[in-house]
Amino acid sequence: MKIKRILSAVVIIISMTLLIISLLWKSQETKSSSNLYESRRPIQNDFYYIDSIISEPTPTPIDDNDKSTTVTPTPIIVGEKELVSIFSSDLKIEKKIDKHVIKNRWNIELTDDEIDLLAKIVWIESRGESDKGQRAVVEVIFNRMIHWDFEGSLCDVLSADGQFCSWPNRNEAEPTEKEYKNIKKVLDGKTEILGCNKVYFSTSPRNDMNPIHIGGHWFCEYEITKR
Repeated sequence: MKIKRILSAVVIIISMTLLIISLLWKSQETKSSSNLYESRRPIQNDFYYIDSIISEPTPTPIDDNDKSTTVTPTPIIVGEKELVSIFSSDLKIEKKIDKHVIKNRWNIELTDDEIDLLAKIVWIESRGESDKGQRAVVEVIFNRMIHWDFEGSLCDVLSADGQFCSWPNRNEAEPTEKEYKNIKKVLDGKTEILGCNKVYFSTSPRNDMNPIHIGGHWFCEYEITKR
């Protein structure tokens, strides 16, 4: 009789121990699942907003264990060629966004009005030249825009005293598709006819500084003695 009572007590103790272990295991599994969900939620949020150049912090509803919660992301503001870094938990996401890339070697951009002005000057100066000849004229003008002795805006360079005799007659010009096409080629960086030191063009060589003859024009380098 005494042995039966002892066996009965042992069975009860073992059963209680197994029950406690089972409850602890389920509790740990639930906690681990919740942590995994929490760690993933910000990552999904980051990927959702990364495509915007400037994103507004719009609240996003998320279902969390049958409770309605709201997450407001931090705005992502990027500029030209800026490396965006977003930190979520211990995850680092990097994405290079090129808002705009200037394609030509002078790093020059022109407005539509400036392109119209340049087309008029190119038409007056070289309307009878080949595509190569017109593009060389555009390259000289761009070379002047970045050269220390001529530098300035397109209008500054074209209107400078004693430089472009075509300037006073610009409003009488009638540029065609040819002029616009050749200007675009140079702006897009698809030509490299002259070196950046070629700043003169005329119907005869301006000097003996490595002149290049294209069509009816001679293209020469800057005169070092001129200061």
